[in-house]
Amino acid sequence: MGIVSSNISGAPFNGGTITNGLEVDTTAHTDALKVVGAAGQANDLFSAYDNSANQLLQLDSAGGLYLAGGNFAVYGSGFTPLLCAVSTTTARFQVPPVIAVNAAPADVALAAGQCALWFDQTNGAAKLMMKAKQADGTVKTGSVNVQT
Repeated sequence: MGIVSSNISGAPFNGGTITNGLEVDTTAHTDALKVVGAAGQANDLFSAYDNSANQLLQLDSAGGLYLAGGNFAVYGSGFTPLLCAVSTTTARFQVPPVIAVNAAPADVALAAGQCALWFDQTNGAAKLMMKAKQADGTVKTGSVNVQT
């Protein structure tokens, strides 16, 4: 079903251009906006553009979120800044990052040149773990022991 107006008499919207502001009434539902891609979908689920048609935001079908340029911030509860981009190549944490992942990603989850961190929470053998994929696709793993 397409977009449905919050007005009870509103008909489903199945394409075209919305020319007025869009209001979503979540009284009967928990999701204000839910986008579900079709099976095998390769195009973006959501894109946002400025008034010059420059893409500002992209949510791809694999769950990747891309923000254009270097002007963005991620906020936590109470609008506490967590992460701010200071250029197109640099981001700065405003608070210490917390790694709440306790299992390694699959090798195929990393593209060449990417790395991942997770925490091995084994009692008595806690370690910060890392996995990286080199430019040639070779996967390397390592760890840093957490001493008391």
